[in-house]
Amino acid sequence: MLKFRWINLTSEFLMKVKLIKKSEIQPGNRIFKRVMSKTYLIRRTDLSFEIIEYMCRHQLASLDLGELEGNIVTCSRHGWKYDIVTGKCVLGDGTSLKFCKFEEDEEWIYLILNSEGDEDNY
Repeated sequence: MLKFRWINLTSEFLMKVKLIKKSEIQPGNRIFKRVMSKTYLIRRTDLSFEIIEYMCRHQLASLDLGELEGNIVTCSRHGWKYDIVTGKCVLGDGTSLKFCKFEEDEEWIYLILNSEGDEDNY
């Protein structure tokens, strides 16, 4: 079960979502999680984590329904293609996937929602 916590920073409300235990994902691996109708790709490198909003920038289709060949995922709706390592759109209008802000503690990774610059341009 996901847990939410609201944070007030400089009159801006953020939502901090407990996303995944660090121990659930080993270095070099990736996991998909669904939070509030969006899919997120969580990737762990040897030194850090990355979280990408895994939704096509065209019409918000979840990319986990698409075909993944190497590092390129193809959206199942209209065929837009994204490099899941860089987030760059390689076929479509050029709008890249969104890398998400997060925090971590000793045990958990927390997704930060509604942060400054989080506006969607779909």
